[in-house]
Amino acid sequence: MDKDMREIFGSIAGGAAYKFGLFFHKKTQSWTCGSPAKPVKLTENEAIQKAEEIRNDLVAGAEIISSFGPLNSTADYEQLYKQLEHISGINTVWRMKYYQMLFPILFAPFYGQDIQLDVLHFLNQTPSEIPFIRMGQIALFSKKCNIPGIVFGHIWGRSTNHNNKSNDSETNTLSDKKHKLHYWMYTVFDDTSWMECQQKEIMVLGMDDIGDYSQYDSKESLRQELISTYDNSTSRKNQALMAWNFANKLAINDVVFAKRSNTLVGKGIVTGDYIFDDSRQEYKNIRTVKWLQISEWEHPGKSVAKRLTDITPYTDYIEKLITIFTPDELDDVDTQPEVDYPEYSSADFLSDVYMSEQDYETLVNVLKMKKNIILQGAPGVGKTFTAKRLAYSIIGAKNPDRVQMIQFHQSYSYEDFIEGYRPTENGFTIKKEVFLQILQTC
Repeated sequence: MDKDMREIFGSIAGGAAYKFGLFFHKKTQSWTCGSPAKPVKLTENEAIQKAEEIRNDLVAGAEIISSFGPLNSTADYEQLYKQLEHISGINTVWRMKYYQMLFPILFAPFYGQDIQLDVLHFLNQTPSEIPFIRMGQIALFSKKCNIPGIVFGHIWGRSTNHNNKSNDSETNTLSDKKHKLHYWMYTVFDDTSWMECQQKEIMVLGMDDIGDYSQYDSKESLRQELISTYDNSTSRKNQALMAWNFANKLAINDVVFAKRSNTLVGKGIVTGDYIFDDSRQEYKNIRTVKWLQISEWEHPGKSVAKRLTDITPYTDYIEKLITIFTPDELDDVDTQPEVDYPEYSSADFLSDVYMSEQDYETLVNVLKMKKNIILQGAPGVGKTFTAKRLAYSIIGAKNPDRVQMIQFHQSYSYEDFIEGYRPTENGFTIKKEVFLQILQTC
């Protein structure tokens, strides 16, 4: 976690200290283990015993690795893992990092599940389902290139601009940036549970039989537990992904759109960390949410079927959802988190819009000089589509918060465009409209 070492080995900062299995809690002044939802205070002797167990596991793993022999193929790493899988937490990020530092030739410095998958897909390799083995798969590639794994890690980070992507301690290496805001689509279970969500300002997820989601160190371990607890009629990959995201990816300030079937029923902002509440009769896995708007709106097109889906990459879809909901009180906050929108360049524009590069450059230069342009054409020929993508290419990202469509008509006024008083239950309040909202995001 030392800043001078992060540039070399990558960061394990961030998240909760519970990930280490044992730590001294500054607030309670006690040795602690367990999870944020179920912290366990330990006496000094209990803490020493716990620390010895963790140390012994680390040493046992190191001895197995050092005595295993050459690792020249994925099959070799699979055989090694069979000897290691009995060790508690072998696939947790910080333990994998520990072994990578001990054996930098055998393991690549990519510890988080998401970045491992990104790298292996980029290399056109089929990723193992085991995070520990995936470290070895990447190491085999860097070995074939005859470069150290840590050098490959820096090459990857710079060439893909991975350091600028959303990050937390469980997903990236060689990066310390904070989590960026994401958008989620959440399907409510039924009217009763949705009513409880509104009243208690929470969102819930099922699969109670597998217990606390945070006790699992990877999506794969979650998936295996789901198969063991329920049945193996399906791969359980979607359920494992939902549970993992609910506990580990969903973050404070993320935006949640709630729906029932193909009807939107609410919009909210996540306000708290994951909690497993064993005292509840059902839906024991919860997150606190401030529900800003609750009603019923028609969903634009066909909606996703999964219970919880990260829709952040689908900027056009988000733009449609944003226009459905009226501006809420969070529009007046000047310190909204940055959203991790995908980059959008002139090359992206030219691939989306039927236009020559010369015409595109002319269009951009005229717009920058004159500050306005007129696109003329019959309805349906793509004027709005082109205008939005032209704006995206200029700002460099598909950011619907900074690109808005406004229809000026006879009754459109200053109050509609800049700001004005709007009625409330207790009188009137001043409301910032689209122009000021865009200024806040620039």
